[in-house]
Amino acid sequence: EEIARLRQNVAFLEREFLLDPEAKNDLAKQQEADRFRTKIANLESAIRKQYPSLSGQLPNLEGTGSKDALYPDELLLEYFSGSTDLHIFIRNAAGQITAWKLVDQNNELAGLTARFDAFFADANAIAADPSGYFDTAFKLWQQLIPPEARAAGRLVIAPDGFVSLIPFDALLTAAASPQTTLRNAPYLLKSQTVRYVWSLSTLYWQQALTPAGKGLLGIAPGFEQGNRGLSPLLTGGKEWAGAGAITTLLKDDATRSAFAAAAVRYAVLHLATHAQAGAVPRIEFRDDAFYLADIYAMRLQAELIVLSACETGTGMESKGEGVMSLSRAFACAGARSLIASLWKANDQAADSIFTTF
Repeated sequence: EEIARLRQNVAFLEREFLLDPEAKNDLAKQQEADRFRTKIANLESAIRKQYPSLSGQLPNLEGTGSKDALYPDELLLEYFSGSTDLHIFIRNAAGQITAWKLVDQNNELAGLTARFDAFFADANAIAADPSGYFDTAFKLWQQLIPPEARAAGRLVIAPDGFVSLIPFDALLTAAASPQTTLRNAPYLLKSQTVRYVWSLSTLYWQQALTPAGKGLLGIAPGFEQGNRGLSPLLTGGKEWAGAGAITTLLKDDATRSAFAAAAVRYAVLHLATHAQAGAVPRIEFRDDAFYLADIYAMRLQAELIVLSACETGTGMESKGEGVMSLSRAFACAGARSLIASLWKANDQAADSIFTTF
């Protein structure tokens, strides 16, 4: 309880720093936030020593954890974007590094990445130039997936820098032929299962997490009246139909405080709402937004968090840290797995996808 209280205090100050640039220059507030963080670190260390059974409910920042975090047929690809080279480390299921590859971060790679990103920036870009997409996606696959990793049944991608914004699932594992269409193209997702992690220590922490026992909590603010200037989400609330034991927070009930109070008790959280990345990533509730600091301060125990909203998997890159996204914040708050988006999400398409899911 003391850790939770301290985290809320830190979140309050960090939110103030985020929304008011002048507050960042307030030395007293910065020192106060540091004191809270020190107390949190000391309490978490004490809990690990005195109550080992509770350690699975705390973020493991020391990188220790289960060595069977990977499936037997899974390889971990760790990317590090240096000043001149992209380093790719390949680990097997036993945690051993089996290969280390260097890719020249030259103009060719930068151009391929920019073209690939551009195909996803416009909803009609791929349909307008499928052959250009096929060529770009195949060449990028050749650069980013080393030969040693191409036969594995599963891949775990730990990205860095520009790699964090690439959907590996949509790369092509072979050159297109005249018969290749958008339906039958050899997408990587057809031959390999892909999941993404922020780091090995984060993966260990997620694997050690004990999910809460209850069912699904569905959150859909709706914004049917254009509340707070946000466009209506007319399909929200139907995405989880038929998913078993369901509790919902809909429309006026989908508030910040209601979500914060209820979320820790559920194994699955499904948020059908608005979100945005950029310099100030946030996810919207009926009355207010949750910012990164607010989410990091939470302590969840979720088997799965579905972020059915725009840009929940992307954000600003922090050098040495990676992309500061909403999905990353929810993972650190307590989620064994997440579903997130790199782009703007269409309301009706999201409804169709998640009803099937």
